[in-house]
Amino acid sequence: MVQDLETLGYIRRSASDDGYEITNKLFTLGLEQPPVTTLLEAALPEMRRFVLIANQSCHLAIPFDGEIVVIARIEGTGPVNFAVRVGHRQAMHHSNSGIILYAHQPADVQKAWVKEMENLKPRLNRKSLAAKAEQARKQGYLARESNFIRGVTDLGAPIMRGGRAIASLTSPCVSRIDAGDDVGLPIELIIECAGAISREVSAASG
Repeated sequence: MVQDLETLGYIRRSASDDGYEITNKLFTLGLEQPPVTTLLEAALPEMRRFVLIANQSCHLAIPFDGEIVVIARIEGTGPVNFAVRVGHRQAMHHSNSGIILYAHQPADVQKAWVKEMENLKPRLNRKSLAAKAEQARKQGYLARESNFIRGVTDLGAPIMRGGRAIASLTSPCVSRIDAGDDVGLPIELIIECAGAISREVSAASG
């Protein structure tokens, strides 16, 4: 079985030659499926527009087994930017993208996702998740300090279809000293771009 998986390209020998590691083949196959392809086709032009105007990088994330998975990114055009790599996975409750996705789901889906998140690290705080989700739902966006990098604020908005979020558009906004204090977060822009993607996806599926 291991030999077959290696031959088919799903696993490969590690660089240290002490075992095997998983390749990106399954991830690539997933991106080729029609719903994801349609989402990417709709998202990429708006993501490019966001980057050009906001001068910040952005990425697109979808839910999977209690985590978020980044399926696309576009780096900012400025001299200093922070970008998340494609394929990055993180517990939904520990990411801005995940909280946005969770916030815009019906109650039965939220309940199922909570069960998945309870098996992941860091430990899930249900009260904290509920409060942040309520904020994201009321505002239509969510801005939070990065859990990983000082000076970065994660700003995101949902991609909606059929009354629920199917993806989140997020920008890890870097605070630059030379930009001045009057440069705020591009909140209206990311809501606008996420809305345009939502309309395009909904039209394509309808």
